[in-house]
Amino acid sequence: MDIVKSIKPIKPPTTHQQQIELLRNYGFDIDENDTSIMDCLRYINYYRMKGYYLHWLRDDHIIGNVPFKKLIRIIEFDSKLKQSLLSLILTVEVAFKSHVAYELAHVYGPVGYHDSNNFMDAGRHARFLEEVSNSIDNSYEIFVRHYKAKYGSISPIWVAIEVIPFGALSMLYKNMKE
Repeated sequence: MDIVKSIKPIKPPTTHQQQIELLRNYGFDIDENDTSIMDCLRYINYYRMKGYYLHWLRDDHIIGNVPFKKLIRIIEFDSKLKQSLLSLILTVEVAFKSHVAYELAHVYGPVGYHDSNNFMDAGRHARFLEEVSNSIDNSYEIFVRHYKAKYGSISPIWVAIEVIPFGALSMLYKNMKE
């Protein structure tokens, strides 16, 4: 089946000027002389922007008088908030990985994470090992390449844990016996 034939017709792309007109038609208060709007549309995709104002739309019109600058301030605030949270999450992730690697290495040994007997569910464990294998095989991290070149194919937990995504770490943690 041809995917292009199975989808509904897609709207043609719009220029930045057309997007400004769409915003005006929705009811945004946009100053005719404000050239910064064109710049905003160059660095914030119109469709991404729409996600921020959909909750203000009723019958294809913005409820109330919403200045376009308010929309941009909300988008910028959201971006700064996400950056701040991402920084904190990354700190927690690094510390959590370090703790889990340390505990697993000392309880089960450097490659004890390969032994399904050390975990509650063999199926989850197998999926985890597949994720580890894919992460190591696809890693461009210099420490992974160094380990493979110097020691071979099976990485100790302190190497493997650094390249797995947080979802795989969560899967590992949920499946730990103790």
